[in-house]
This record gives sequence, structure tokens and C-alpha cells, in this order.
Amino acid sequence: MIVKNPNYAEVEKTFSQFERKANAKIMTKSNGGKHWATIKSMTSFFDLNEINVFNKAKMNKFKNSGWIEYRIFMSPKINAFASTYNELQYLGFNFGLLYSIRDTFMSLFSTKEFLPEIGDSKNEISNIYDFQESFIYNRNMAKYFNLIPKCKTRQQCADSMTNLALIFVYMHEVLHLAQCHSILHKNLY
Repeated sequence: MIVKNPNYAEVEKTFSQFERKANAKIMTKSNGGKHWATIKSMTSFFDLNEINVFNKAKMNKFKNSGWIEYRIFMSPKINAFASTYNELQYLGFNFGLLYSIRDTFMSLFSTKEFLPEIGDSKNEISNIYDFQESFIYNRNMAKYFNLIPKCKTRQQCADSMTNLALIFVYMHEVLHLAQCHSILHKNLY
């Protein structure tokens, strides 16, 4: 049996308010174009908004957290947020953050100097100075994926590191919710 979030309509309404406040559209399959496929390829849990109650591992995680909805905002800014509104929990991630993380790992693994023992780093044509230049340029201009590893093993490692970093960012935002950081200021002021 598949269960969907019973508060989905209210969640969508609240995310529309966040969208207006951030002045950035929420990415969907229809407006995301190539970004949708790219982000889906670099994350393990992207585009999941339901739970299979027969999967015990997923149900145990769900019992401990409840529904936490998230959306990707079509903004090049490097940012994420956690919010609680009407006792529902929300996370938002700008695609600039996701792309920046992936681009950083792809660029690093495209250099000979970074973890040379992984794959065939001898065939990489970039150096650490190319990485530094690309990193600063991308940070300012949001132009990504100029440096890609030649070695497939190094590409896969960059993807794995990206996935780990995105899980870290996701859990960082979830912990804001768990520690009530998103409602603390409302109670204090």
C-alpha cells in the first residue's frame, strides 16, 4: 500500500507562499527541463513524495520524522532553508546549491592532484589552479560543469561524493526542524 502525504494541498499552498517570498519558482518536471534530469541523476531520493508502508526500513524512518516536504527552487543562489508552518515541516533547496556541490566534486576529480590513487588520474588534464579558477568563476557566474573527469571511475566517485554531501545538507536542514530552530525565534520574540 502506498500512502501519500494527507496534507499535500496545504503543503503546496505554503510552498507557493515561499515561492513568492523568495521570488524564485519551484522546479517541476514541466519547467525544470534539463535541470530536473540532472538533479534527479545526482540524488538518491529526489522526486519521492509517497511512502510504501510494506517497506519496514522506510516506515521506521517515517515513524520517527513524520512528513517533511521539500522542493527545489530555481535560483542560482547557494542556499537552503528549513521551516515549520501550521505544524507542518518544509525544506527548500536552491538548485544553485545542488549544482555547486556537484560541480565542486566534478572539478576536483578532474585534476591530477586530487585523490590521485582513485581511478586513472594521470589522464586528467586539469590542475588544482584550474579548479580554483573554475570554482571562483562558478560561484560568481553560476556556470557549471566546465571541468569533468575523463576517468569514469573518478566521475562515479564525484557523483558518490555529491550524493553524500547532499545527504549531509538535507540532514543539516532536518536537524534545524528537529531542534525546533525554525520556530524558536517565534517563541522568543
